[in-house]
Amino acid sequence: KLSWRPHVDTLCRRLSTGLYLIRRIKNTSDIDSAKIAYHALFESHLRYGIAVWGGTTMGNLQRVLVQQKRAVRSLKGLEPRASCRKAFRELKIMTVINLYILEVVSYTHIKMPSTVRSGVQIHQYNTRQATNYCLPVHTHASTEKKPSYIGAKIWNSLPEALKRIDRQLRKDLQAWLQDNPFYSVTEFFEWRPQNNP
Repeated sequence: KLSWRPHVDTLCRRLSTGLYLIRRIKNTSDIDSAKIAYHALFESHLRYGIAVWGGTTMGNLQRVLVQQKRAVRSLKGLEPRASCRKAFRELKIMTVINLYILEVVSYTHIKMPSTVRSGVQIHQYNTRQATNYCLPVHTHASTEKKPSYIGAKIWNSLPEALKRIDRQLRKDLQAWLQDNPFYSVTEFFEWRPQNNP
């Protein structure tokens, strides 16, 4: 049986090493230097192949998120059990879930737009859901883990204002995700209907 657990184990060890170095740099330097170290020694490992391994189990993602929270607490000088949401916003750092969302939406909408079709490509009617992708019918649950499928599903849940932007989609989506740190993909899907009309 295939699993992302060995990859996540290796990733967590690398993140732990990066966390140690971030703490050392933060103790001897300022927050800007520590933030640069975070992006170089920590986030670079998170981003590598996240569109593929980000569809792993929630348990694996939570292990990585715990390491990331430790790094953010270290950057902000917070207590070990303090909440990190505000710190993520202030530092303009995306959670591992937000990085996953950014990559799969970019993959689906920018890099591989031919993998899924939107309502506009199917018919000529100007409907409210015209910018949404039509999710393909599937018989296996593993289909829902594919970057193209989950990217289309996430795209359909984004605010309409973001979907209308074509040229700077990735930049604007990144800014939106930095303002809305999510701790799970489920939280992202539940957030949308409650807070956005």
